[in-house]
Amino acid sequence: MRPHAGSAKAARVARGAWASALERLTESTAPVRIVGIAATAAAVASRPSAEWLTTAAARYLEDLYSTDAQASGLLVLASYNMGDTRLRKLLRSLPESPAERNYWVLLGRHRAQIPAETQDYVLRIIAAAAIGEDPKLFGFEVAGPLRR
Repeated sequence: MRPHAGSAKAARVARGAWASALERLTESTAPVRIVGIAATAAAVASRPSAEWLTTAAARYLEDLYSTDAQASGLLVLASYNMGDTRLRKLLRSLPESPAERNYWVLLGRHRAQIPAETQDYVLRIIAAAAIGEDPKLFGFEVAGPLRR
């Protein structure tokens, strides 16, 4: 159950979500060379704007997508959740071929080294995408995605 938007609990949840976003953009997970914006303790203390976080996260995800993840969205999600420094080491043990360099091969070879939180995160994103395609199929009474 979600807390009421005006409650003290909602404020704690919002602060926690903000902190969680920043944790993904530390120097060890999103180096300045990638995001172009120093994710330093001072930056964290200054409570960067949503624009700052969005720009940094987009640059970070773009770098992951275009390098070791080799255009695998699921590998990007795993890297984002786990921290790309740790996951890149595992990715480099995979075959060079993009057809064989995917999340499922990574999981098959390195399941014990991938935290359960990361495994759950990737599966939750897949589930959300599937539900978003046809919410009624999954018991949600909402309109489907926008179509042109």
